[in-house]
Amino acid sequence: MQCGVLLPLNWHADHIVPYRISGVTNVHQMQALCPTCNWAKGGKLLMGLRQHQAQIDAICQEVISRKANGLAPIKYVLSHVTPGGGKSLLPIIVTERLCKILGARISWIVPRHTLRIQGEANYTDGDLRKIFPHTNKIRASGNDYDPDRDFQGYITTYQAVQEHPQLHLDAFKAWPRILFIDEFHHAEENSMYAQAIKPLVDEAVLTVLMSGTIERGDRKPIAFLEYTKEGKVNTHPADDWRYVHYSRSDAVRDRAIVKLEFCLIDGRTEIEDANNGTVYAYDAFKDVFKDHEGASVYSAVTSEIGSNILRTGVADWQRYKEQNYPNAKCLVVTAGIDEARKYHRMLKADGIEARIAVSADSKIGIDNIERFKVARSDGGDVDVLVTVAMAYEGLDVKHITHVIVVTHYRSEPWIEQCVSRANRVAEGKDRGFIYAPADRQFQAIVARIKEEQELGLLARKEGPGGGGHQQGIFIPRGSKPTDETWLGIDGQSPLSSDDVVRLREYQARFHVVGSLLDLRDLINCARSDNAERPSDFKKSPPKPGVTDEPPSVTESSLRKVLNDLVREVGKIRAQQSGSALTSELIGSYIRGENTNLQYRFDGRNRASLTISELHSAIDYMIKRRDELAGEPR
Repeated sequence: MQCGVLLPLNWHADHIVPYRISGVTNVHQMQALCPTCNWAKGGKLLMGLRQHQAQIDAICQEVISRKANGLAPIKYVLSHVTPGGGKSLLPIIVTERLCKILGARISWIVPRHTLRIQGEANYTDGDLRKIFPHTNKIRASGNDYDPDRDFQGYITTYQAVQEHPQLHLDAFKAWPRILFIDEFHHAEENSMYAQAIKPLVDEAVLTVLMSGTIERGDRKPIAFLEYTKEGKVNTHPADDWRYVHYSRSDAVRDRAIVKLEFCLIDGRTEIEDANNGTVYAYDAFKDVFKDHEGASVYSAVTSEIGSNILRTGVADWQRYKEQNYPNAKCLVVTAGIDEARKYHRMLKADGIEARIAVSADSKIGIDNIERFKVARSDGGDVDVLVTVAMAYEGLDVKHITHVIVVTHYRSEPWIEQCVSRANRVAEGKDRGFIYAPADRQFQAIVARIKEEQELGLLARKEGPGGGGHQQGIFIPRGSKPTDETWLGIDGQSPLSSDDVVRLREYQARFHVVGSLLDLRDLINCARSDNAERPSDFKKSPPKPGVTDEPPSVTESSLRKVLNDLVREVGKIRAQQSGSALTSELIGSYIRGENTNLQYRFDGRNRASLTISELHSAIDYMIKRRDELAGEPR
């Protein structure tokens, strides 16, 4: 009883931690509530959260309860959330629920610099703050002195921890830490990443492992996980572990992600055995010998079939963007850096304003990724991004509608991550489109995704109830596209290549945009005079969210102001010196001002200053500038 009234005859036996979250019923975890209190408690707990987010919220309550009652703590949470399902909210929930009570700070490790910036920005994202109100911030850090800088924690990369593990361990010793290891499959057991992170895991008050996949493409064991005799991940290895799972079916059911449609291109491929010169030619992917599949796919995506997939997908994206969804974006994932550059040149030659992001051009690539994230409605100017691997994983751009897969990698976790870039929800977008070769391995992955989507759609209607093949010793000798096939969802039958040719003609003749599957259904419905136009053909541009400024952005802006003031004061001093004004003289006075500024902050350079210290330094330099300008020598 929570409201203090006598229990009515229709009182509820309530699970303190909801049954749908804990899966446990016993008298020690029950309480008597009046109906009003029980319903109010349910609404407060959910707050619009998805299943796995509510589970994390409940686990936080359990952590607090166990601490208050002197029970053994929860040490590990394994979170397996389908890509696009809302994993990025989990650190925000934990920060709000636990940091103050435990006197702890957050340390969040991600695989890439772009994800570090993205994770920091999530804390200040206006849309996420509407879902889960809070005022916390964490700071994007590399291997910085004092990585938190007055905030609730920091986010860094695997590479940074590997380079300076002691610096991060010192941060764990300075403050109790809740550790998030994001996309933890990057840390192979006994790898250098795992060895660098292990002391942090040992020191953390709580470690949360979270990823869209709990297996590696090469099937090697992942650090920090326990495995059964059969080689499966043990999701409940000990009493101090908790497991959170949110599948593609769950996400489709909850409308947390959009459904995907697949356009698969078949064709003739030719490869040559590098050892004996034997040439193997195949009229279709279904005819390819199993040992030749990887080489045949590589031959396809690096030659004519790849070019056809690219141009088909981009042409569909252009029509979709122009007539249906102005913020639509297209992601092209290629087989390697050379192929990325080749396809980028091809798009430029076709008049498509595309950008490229590959590891060899990291600074340019990072800038292009950041520009790609900005919607047209918010002033963005990059709608097509060509990449290899640095952008696809964790790239959270909800306006991606088309993903073009012109790569030969075929590990299921990799493909799952790749195609899921198109499943993010945005207003006015009701599905994503995937373009790829029609090889057997990709079709098998598509079949599983399609099955999971249909289970989710069924649940929505009814209510609750191997590693990538290498090029090997074969030389690609080219390919030629022959057939285009569309695979749909929600009970839609697939399109044959003949259907596709006919519908493409209708599409061009009547300037109709959208899914070919919906176009087929629309024509059939029109003929039978009975149905309304599918939602994929309606225009509804998304509304931009409201965002606060991430700490690293504030720091960068303040450092720029401070840099300009130091240069200005140095130049004033040089002018007042009475000596001939040269760049060397100005430079010497600027260095003097820098030294003076460092002295005021115990010898620390401006890169190590907190935001409040940067404000203080700016105030000091403004005062110094004004004094010098008012009192010339």
